[in-house]
Amino acid sequence: MENRTCPITNTDKFEEYYSSHNGKIMTSDQRTISGDLNKIIFTESGVVANKNSLDPSEIELLYGEEYQLNTSGQDEHVFYTEEGPISRSQVYYNWIKPFISSNCETFVEIGCGEGRVLEKISTDFPNRNIIGFDGSHKAVEIGIKKGFNISQKIFQSKDEFPRADIFLLIGVLEHVEDPARFIKSLISSLNSNGRLILSIPIQDYGGYDIFFKDHIWHFTAKQFQSLLNSCGLKLLHTDFDNPINHGFGLFVCEKGEGLEPNLNLSNETTIQKNNLDFWLDKFNNVENLKLEQSLKKIAVFGASELFTLFYTYSSLANTNILACIDDAKHGTKKHGIQVFNSEWLNVNKIDILILAINKKYHHMVKNKLSHLQIEMISLY
Repeated sequence: MENRTCPITNTDKFEEYYSSHNGKIMTSDQRTISGDLNKIIFTESGVVANKNSLDPSEIELLYGEEYQLNTSGQDEHVFYTEEGPISRSQVYYNWIKPFISSNCETFVEIGCGEGRVLEKISTDFPNRNIIGFDGSHKAVEIGIKKGFNISQKIFQSKDEFPRADIFLLIGVLEHVEDPARFIKSLISSLNSNGRLILSIPIQDYGGYDIFFKDHIWHFTAKQFQSLLNSCGLKLLHTDFDNPINHGFGLFVCEKGEGLEPNLNLSNETTIQKNNLDFWLDKFNNVENLKLEQSLKKIAVFGASELFTLFYTYSSLANTNILACIDDAKHGTKKHGIQVFNSEWLNVNKIDILILAINKKYHHMVKNKLSHLQIEMISLY
């Protein structure tokens, strides 16, 4: 890696943050691939980044050809709430809808997948010019078949964007090699009184995307606000506490004049390092269980991102996992392990059920399966 600089301070002073040495890396679309992960932390700002840059051919392979999210037409993530299940796209749409101005004529989403959010915008805001771009050939093909105006393109930091009144980017900027230049290109393509609506994972609440190969940047909320200010944006609204989609921040911006970044980032390094320590401790807890040395029959509850995280970076992959339990993904496979619905547990005896799901769902699963009297172990 040459000349990796902090997008906030423009300095290249950094320390080693994390290196993996088990020959496996996790990607944000829940794959485990070969390689080792190397992350750095910039000493002045506390921003965390990939040590090594991705070249254009790697980017095209990663996002254009191999990326798996939103490529089947049936794989959208669902959140389970007290009011019932709700799709990720609906959660995001509910979050951003108040900030779609009524005078918006052209709406552009970068990284739109197959167009699930665009579909909701088209319904509520008819007769608008609604455009989407995504890097995945498969996702774009699905979106076009649905009738959306979507094009396949992986924007690089130096590319020009179409003119727009609103740009929407959900989970995109953490993938961009030069986010400052990328943001400035968006600003230059923004019409008068236009808005940028941005959402990225933030590290304030223990985000584990620091272990994703294709998440190049890892910001706290304060760091990202400083980046936006340094690019000439004024924050109209921020929200870091969505009640359903935890761990993501929402940033609604417009062009500003003479804004300076908030460089009082002294505490952000501590947040980033504590976050890393938290997850390394959880990986180590799996080692301490010594499950790979036992003869016990194990099932994992949740064909989830969390399952992939521990499968990649802990000893979980070495255990005797007979099945993965997930009612929403029955009939598929996760890391080569067959996925069954929860009824499978009624007729197949196991010794341990490992909960690879968000801790807010633990009580729901334990209540549902209490009649089986299975030992349940939470990954965190």
